[in-house]
Amino acid sequence: MPHPRLLALGALLALPGCALSIHGEAGYTNTPAFEGSDGLAVNVYAGTGDLPVDASFGVRSKVAEDFRQIALSVDVFTLSRIQFLGPYFRGGLHLLQLEEIGGDTRFGLGSPYVEAGLLIALDTEQLTGQDRPSAGTFITLGGQAEYDIRLDDQTPNTFSWGLLAGFGVVFELL
Repeated sequence: MPHPRLLALGALLALPGCALSIHGEAGYTNTPAFEGSDGLAVNVYAGTGDLPVDASFGVRSKVAEDFRQIALSVDVFTLSRIQFLGPYFRGGLHLLQLEEIGGDTRFGLGSPYVEAGLLIALDTEQLTGQDRPSAGTFITLGGQAEYDIRLDDQTPNTFSWGLLAGFGVVFELL
């Protein structure tokens, strides 16, 4: 039987899509369990789906004085039918994460994360003129929470949080 995480990845790849989205964001991040972990989070996602639901692949990173992380992820991105301002939600898992904590290298797998906030449509005619958004640009302002799961017994699994601002583009494919 294939691993459950591989089945989830296959399900995301098989979703039919008629729009492509690209979303980048950056902001403050903190992992309270580690000293020197106040830093910068930078995340980039590309996804496809029949919006308002989008299946995405992402590269997520955190850089701080004594803590660095880069992770490959899969997630689901949802947004409401918006006029100008509306909520969005993103939830997913790290497929693989590489970290440096206090000079030591660590690996992780399956770390869940969620993000929620406000989405501001810059092209309101494009994003709101139909039953579903199909093309346009947007800005996001949100908060994220993450639980980092590590594959070693030396470093505890930890919670982190962040405040992010981002910019995204949706292209209609069909």
